[in-house]
Amino acid sequence: MNRKLLACLILITSVFFINICSAQKSNIINNFVEIKKDTLGNKHHFYISKSAVSVHDYQDYLNFLGLKLPEPPPDYGWYNTNLPMVSISYNDFLAYINWLTDFYNVKFRALTNEEWVIAAANQENHLQKLSLSQPAEVDFIRPNKYGISGMNGNVWEWTSTLKDNEYNIIRGGSYMESMHPDSLNVNKTSAIHASLKLTDVGFRLAMDAKEMKKYQFATKVENLIQKLFPEYTNIRVEPDALYLNDGEISWKQKLDIVKIDYKEMKLTFCCLEDDTNSNNNIEFYFAKEDRKLVKELKIIINNRDLTIFE
Repeated sequence: MNRKLLACLILITSVFFINICSAQKSNIINNFVEIKKDTLGNKHHFYISKSAVSVHDYQDYLNFLGLKLPEPPPDYGWYNTNLPMVSISYNDFLAYINWLTDFYNVKFRALTNEEWVIAAANQENHLQKLSLSQPAEVDFIRPNKYGISGMNGNVWEWTSTLKDNEYNIIRGGSYMESMHPDSLNVNKTSAIHASLKLTDVGFRLAMDAKEMKKYQFATKVENLIQKLFPEYTNIRVEPDALYLNDGEISWKQKLDIVKIDYKEMKLTFCCLEDDTNSNNNIEFYFAKEDRKLVKELKIIINNRDLTIFE
């Protein structure tokens, strides 16, 4: 059988294979904001979640693993799932980060102490509006100039920075201390052991800029491929590669992956590697009205920033 025809038949008849929970994935990633380097002393370029991880976010993770929320719950319970997730040790936080990393195929992490301070810039004090009985919802407190909310006095937040090589620094203070608002600001700090689970200590997510760029690149490619070839349901786009059946096309290879033949209305991906062959071309035929989308796909893939895949 003609090799090109065989490849097309395999693509058409293969088992349906896509990422699960795509809506959930988009929601979490869209909750990040960018912190850029500047001329005022910030030498860091990273992404941070706009709000602390909520009970709802963490519950999605537990449900995936078949687990339940921690017992005992805080005094106010777990009923409002838009409250910040608390009663989680730093070790539990790392397990959540590792799960997200596997789920998205990009690396999530905790903020360092220095990054936390940078991200908390211009966070106003709204403690007088908070209840002493429980924290506010994660998006209740007005965001700062970066669009980040709740870094000043809602719940303490874990950082990855150690004090005395033993205790993790936590930042921001908590609602339990709102009787003394003068003591709570972005410079408020303490340090506790990674194994502790406290009802006023939560956490938020961070990601290196390179990791976010990989995810954003893959999302653009995935959206275009789904528009162009919705029938090829075995195509899986990840931040590190394009997967077809049992083969993959790595984004880090230093060559033009996409070629277009406008005369034959054919788009070619190079170079698919699998267990038996390497450097195989996979061809797709596109409709005349899709030429603009095909061109856009070629530009995005062939002009990708190779440094983010190193």
